[in-house]
Order: sequence, then structure tokens, then C-alpha cells
Amino acid sequence: YQELHDENRKFPDGTGSFGRVMETARLFQKYQVEFNILTVVTAQSARRIRRTYQFFESQGFTYQQYIPCIDPFEENKGSLSYSLTPDRYGKFLKDLFDYWYQDWKEGHPVYNRTFENWIGMLHNYPPESCNMMGICSEQWVVEADGSVYPCDFYVLDEWKLGNIRTASFEEMNEKREELDFVSLSRHVPDQCRDCRWYPLCRNGCRRDRELLPDGRTPGLNSYCASYQDFFSYAYPRMLEMARSIR
Repeated sequence: YQELHDENRKFPDGTGSFGRVMETARLFQKYQVEFNILTVVTAQSARRIRRTYQFFESQGFTYQQYIPCIDPFEENKGSLSYSLTPDRYGKFLKDLFDYWYQDWKEGHPVYNRTFENWIGMLHNYPPESCNMMGICSEQWVVEADGSVYPCDFYVLDEWKLGNIRTASFEEMNEKREELDFVSLSRHVPDQCRDCRWYPLCRNGCRRDRELLPDGRTPGLNSYCASYQDFFSYAYPRMLEMARSIR
């Protein structure tokens, strides 16, 4: 909704972009162009998920995606005003699931990318969202100058694969292997091996994992406690939904 949106989504002159976004959404709806709403979950938006969810519902935005915000890599996690803590993220997931589940029970389901992937995984389908696979997949992020990176969360000099104007995809894939971008993501922390929820959680997205002392290998997901709290809370209803599909 406007107040929350304009706190973060500003034009260069400092004005909020809510009106422009809504105008575009209305054009999409008018001409039947499919789109989904991507919501970045911050400390502020996590606390206001009920109002946000109700706003989306009132506007007919029934295709939704939520991703936790990322603190700058050089900052200590949780140190900024918008930082998302594990407790807050866990509560957000539970609150959002309650609203989503209730809509499904009442016969007007809303698409939620994260929850729908987990339901599919209960049917042994692979997740279509790369952040839920457990390991990084082969991605190509091409910037305006032709620079190519392995992930949109790692558009950083140290992970640059090359430039599409001067290097072939084969050469850039060799660079990906040289940097060990995918192989480093295969590391499974000891806590995950013994966790009941690992088959669903898979240690979450690499971007949210704490680095090991070598400074390169992703370790345990910083939202581990969030996922444990959520699955313990929602799993019986997730099974109910999966069985209804079966």
C-alpha cells in the first residue's frame, strides 16, 4: 500500500513511485498482461503483512512473491533499521501462511510462489524457484554494458564471468567453474544433516547463508530458526493441502 511502498520506492527527486506502479498495474489488468507482485520483506513490511495482504487482495493482485531483504554484505546482519531478524521473519511466514491458507479454505486461492513450491516439493516435484533447490543453478545476469554475472544477488566484481560482447557462453561457464560459484553452494552444514525440515528447507538461498571462516563457502542459513519455527507451525496444513491435490 502507498505509505509502505513510498518509504522505499522513490524517484530520484525523492517522491514516491506508488502512483506510477499502480497505473502500470491497471494497464496490465486492462490488456490482460500477466504479472506478479514482488514484495521485499523488511522489518517494517513484516510487521504490516496483514494490511499488505489485504491491500493486494482488494486490488486483485493474486499472484504474489515475497523475498527477505538483504543487508549490505559489508554490514553486520540485523544492524540496520530495515534489517529482518530471524524472529521477525518466522512470525511473518506464519502470519502470511494463515491468511493464504484461509483464502484457500474459502475457495479463492492466491498464488504464493514460496508456499506453492513447498507444496509441490511434498509431491516430490523439484522447486522451480532456484533459491529453494539447495544448490545454485546456472543463471546468466547480463548488465547494460554486457557484463555477465552468475546470479542477480551477486552482481559483484569478484563474481564477474565476463562480457557478452567479448566472451562466449562456454568461456564464461569455464569462469563460473573456476570461481567455484556452484560447487561452493553444495556445502551442507552439520545442523542441516540432522534437521527434520532439511528436505523442504535445503538451507534456503545462498544469499542468506553465513560465510564460513574461509570467506567464500556459504554456511548455515541465517533464517534457520525462522524456517524451523514455520514448518513446525504450518506443516500439518501443508500436508492437508498436498493431499487435497493428490
